[in-house]
Amino acid sequence: MSQRDLELLDQSIADLKRKRTQLRHEVFFQRFERRPDDLFIVTYPRSGTTWMQMLCHQLTSGGDLEFGHISEVSPYIDAINEDLDFLYLEALPSPRFLKTHCRLELLPGDAKRVYVARDAKDVMVSCYHYAKTFLRYRGPWGRFIDQFLDGKYGSHLWGSYVEHVRGAVERRADPRLLFFTYREMIADLESVARRLASFWGVTVAEDRWPTILRNCSLETMKTIERRFDPRFDPFNVGSEEGFIRSGGSRDAKRTIPPDRLERLERMIEDAGLSGVLG
Repeated sequence: MSQRDLELLDQSIADLKRKRTQLRHEVFFQRFERRPDDLFIVTYPRSGTTWMQMLCHQLTSGGDLEFGHISEVSPYIDAINEDLDFLYLEALPSPRFLKTHCRLELLPGDAKRVYVARDAKDVMVSCYHYAKTFLRYRGPWGRFIDQFLDGKYGSHLWGSYVEHVRGAVERRADPRLLFFTYREMIADLESVARRLASFWGVTVAEDRWPTILRNCSLETMKTIERRFDPRFDPFNVGSEEGFIRSGGSRDAKRTIPPDRLERLERMIEDAGLSGVLG
């Protein structure tokens, strides 16, 4: 086969996998009985998903730390397909907060959603470390960068970084979507938390806010990181969130080769995302 034939074959396989993912979500929402106060936590992988899950749990529990694993209180719906899993979802108390990495267009338009977007450089570095640690990726850093830039990293599951984030940015005016950036969470977590509580309709006693914010600090979360590690997930669903490495990949610019960094920044600018992500 020629190189062109191989490329066309790869594209056909990718399209089929993408269609399968779309069908899985359609089937899920046909079976899943939604509640008015359900909240879907939507992110591209490694963009602050676990942090937002923790914030939702703290808001709804008033500062509880007596949970086993984050997936027990906030399941990853992309991996749910067994009857037992649906029974577990039905048994969760309201309000439920459910994690997904699927693109926003695959979720019901009338569902409440909170979206977190993170700087592409930090996401790419974090995805690489995750792939090495949890997915046994053994390829070189340069090849991983090219896959990410070409939109091939997990494309059949959640699409490219650009299309995922741009899809959220284009929907920011939707009153049932609350959009945050990772930088906002780092800069002023209390403001993010209060806006989320108001959007979601969750009432928090004023005297519980210090505990909630302390529990959601990266320092506190690092002390209980086993509860966020996919290797200790009781559902063993291969969650895309793992160890909490840091609050931001400050070494991203130093680890990405200049030519690829330039390409990445141009890609973000062309997509109209530069001003959004800071």
